[in-house]
Amino acid sequence: MLVRVTETPARHRIFQGSVAYPRIEHEKVSALPWSLNDADKRGVAYLSLPITTDSARLLLRGQRFRSLPQALVTKKGRFADVMSLGFPTLYAVSPRFSTAIQGLAGVVVAPIEIQNGPDGYGVLGAIGRCGAVDYGRSTQVKRMGDFILVRGLYVDEPREEVDFAVPTNREELLISQRAADVITGARLDNVRIVSVKEEEFHINERDLAPPT
Repeated sequence: MLVRVTETPARHRIFQGSVAYPRIEHEKVSALPWSLNDADKRGVAYLSLPITTDSARLLLRGQRFRSLPQALVTKKGRFADVMSLGFPTLYAVSPRFSTAIQGLAGVVVAPIEIQNGPDGYGVLGAIGRCGAVDYGRSTQVKRMGDFILVRGLYVDEPREEVDFAVPTNREELLISQRAADVITGARLDNVRIVSVKEEEFHINERDLAPPT
C-alpha cells in the first residue's frame, strides 16, 4: 500500500537528521515521494573523485567498475555518513549508512578508498529506474535569463517496486517512503530528505518540453 503525506508546514517536509514525519494517510500516490541529498553541514570534509562526468553518471546508476580511483580530500573536516564526491547527487556513504539500507531494493554501494580517511566507505548508486522527469509539470517560480527556477519533481512510476531510483534525464536520487523511514530512523549525519513536491532546482528553458 502506498501512502500520501498530507499538506503540512514546509518545516515538516524537509528532514536533516531525525525529525518526526507528518501525519500519513493511506492513499495511492508516488512510489518515490522523496529526494535524497547531502545536507552540506558545516564542518564536513569535502571530497573529489577524479573521474569523468560520464563515469559519475554511470556510478550513480549502479554501474560497476573494475576499480575506482582514490577519493581526494579537498577540504579537511569530519567524515560524515553522507559526503558529496563533487558530482550532482554522487555520494560517498559510511559503513553506518550501508548497514542501515541493507534489505532495501534498487540500491548498490561500490567500495571506495578515501585519501587519509576511514575504511569502509562506498559510492551510493541506484539500479532502480523510474523513467524521465517531466519538467513541464513543475511549477515555475522565477526566471533568470535562459534558466528557470522550478518547484516539483515529477517522474514516471517505476515498473517494479524499488526503494531507490534515478530518472533517465536527471541526476537525482529518489527514494521510497520505506527508505526515508529507515534513513531518518538511523540518525545519520549530513543527510537531507526533501519531498519531491517541494524540491526546487534550475533548468534550461529548452528542458520544459515533455520527455520523449
